[in-house]
Amino acid sequence: MKTTYTTRNGHRTDGTHTEPFVYQLDRVSKIYGSGNYRVAAIEDIDLAIRPGEFVTVVGASGSGKTTLLQLLGALDRPTSGSIACLGRGLANMSERELTLLRRRHIGFVFQQFNLIPTLTAHQNVEAKLAVTGRDMGGDRLRELLAAVGLEGRANHLPSQLSGGEQQRVAIARALSTNPSVLLADEPTGNLDTTTGHEILQLLRTLSSEYSQTVILITHDRELAAAAPRTIELRDGRIAWWREHHLAPPAPVA
Repeated sequence: MKTTYTTRNGHRTDGTHTEPFVYQLDRVSKIYGSGNYRVAAIEDIDLAIRPGEFVTVVGASGSGKTTLLQLLGALDRPTSGSIACLGRGLANMSERELTLLRRRHIGFVFQQFNLIPTLTAHQNVEAKLAVTGRDMGGDRLRELLAAVGLEGRANHLPSQLSGGEQQRVAIARALSTNPSVLLADEPTGNLDTTTGHEILQLLRTLSSEYSQTVILITHDRELAAAAPRTIELRDGRIAWWREHHLAPPAPVA
């Protein structure tokens, strides 16, 4: 009899899914104001994200990207429609339940690295675990930093790291709680083009090798097209989406 092993993101060794979609959105809208002052940040969004997917969401400023990320991150509630995360509807969850969902299942990476300047790379990742009450252990932390290409840089302060290295620390910190999904909001926005592509390839590799679900928000169409699936937002609506057939990502350097 063939043995199968289930991962956190719902994949099994036989290639099937055992968990529901990471996200299911049904006619989701977020409206600000009313009457003549009504502004639809996003409107009638239908979207499903499968476990282990790497998806980019692209659009101009004001297209609704950040609003969508806030809704996916359980940081805000929609005006109408429904959002389910890992099979649970967010509408009926209390603020405490939403906090626990974010803490246990969602990792965030932002344009600003938000590292604590007086802590080393290792300690910055460790500090995230302290908030959740988890103890990953020194060996596991070193493995995580090595997975993002920072082996040998664990004891460096943020001021001793390049911008790309600081973002790698931020990614390791977000992954330290073994989240079901990683939400990245313009993670290459403060980086030069070459370093930005390196960060994107790192996220692709993590998604591919560890079945990590990644949703990346960007205004950069070239970066967005380097993901297996791209969704464009325009005026708060999905204008189009497409899947790309890409070569496997390179291993982490």
